Amino acid sequence: MDASLQRRLNVASCWASSRIAVLDCLERYEDSYAVMQEFQEWIACLGENPKHLEGSFLKVPTDLLTSLEQTSKDIDEMLEI
Repeated sequence: MDASLQRRLNVASCWASSRIAVLDCLERYEDSYAVMQEFQEWIACLGENPKHLEGSFLKVPTDLLTSLEQTSKDIDEMLEI
């Protein structure tokens, strides 16, 4: 597994662990268990099909800045009307 995929997996693991801890603190045990089960199934299927990992991550668009600038211009134009 290359370094960028490993970092993504680490982030996902930290998110799931944090979410489970928060739900446990809020005594929302059913929700906590559901997150744990879903994450466990996701991790288990990675061993069977490593390509699934690459397709399951959302990637930040490379043209995000351009998109944000266009949205800002659109909002400015709407406010001028």
